[in-house]
Amino acid sequence: MNKQLILNNPECFQHWLSGGELQYFHSSREEWTIVKSTNLDTECIWNWNGVFGVAQASTMVINDEYVEFRKALIEGITVQTDIGATGTWVDCDKSQYHLADGFTADLHHYRIKPNEPTFEIGDWITNHSRLVGRVTNVAADFIHFTDTSGTTDRSLYLLDDKQFHNDVNLWQPQPNELCIFWDDDADIYQIAKYGLTDYNSKSQIIYNSITFDNVAPYQGKLPT
Repeated sequence: MNKQLILNNPECFQHWLSGGELQYFHSSREEWTIVKSTNLDTECIWNWNGVFGVAQASTMVINDEYVEFRKALIEGITVQTDIGATGTWVDCDKSQYHLADGFTADLHHYRIKPNEPTFEIGDWITNHSRLVGRVTNVAADFIHFTDTSGTTDRSLYLLDDKQFHNDVNLWQPQPNELCIFWDDDADIYQIAKYGLTDYNSKSQIIYNSITFDNVAPYQGKLPT
């Protein structure tokens, strides 16, 4: 067996010895390949010779229910968990979570970190899935917004150590939410529920139409 390959991947080797499957990234084929524990012949990855074998299978992960997260960490993609005391999403430590005993909670407690939303003046935002207002100013570590009444100025902090960091998102219309639709070059507005399934209703036409440039949550007045 290729001793160096085993020394480079001790957790994977132990998992394989215990009957588990692995995946390795084949550097020549540029694809992930499954290694079964039943494969003991000369094609077995651990039998690959010398430096060539180490180079060809230098990236290896345990093939279990968390495999997509394990591969993401290897590929430099951030994985998050919400199992901490605060219940908010925090980044996983790459040096720990790719190991055999790194992932200990149920699968739904992990996720690929979503792209941070880019906030612009005029955007509607949500906090804990609740509509909170419209952005009026953007700074490096916080945003200013007016609340849904349009009268009160507030701020939300976006730094990693602030409580709102993982819960501020761009507003997205939800099915049956009352919205207002309009075009940039027209003074005509349409108020309707978003995403109704009745194809004879104006709401469905609005939902499918590409002629409307804008949609916003309806707050009892026309957008400015």
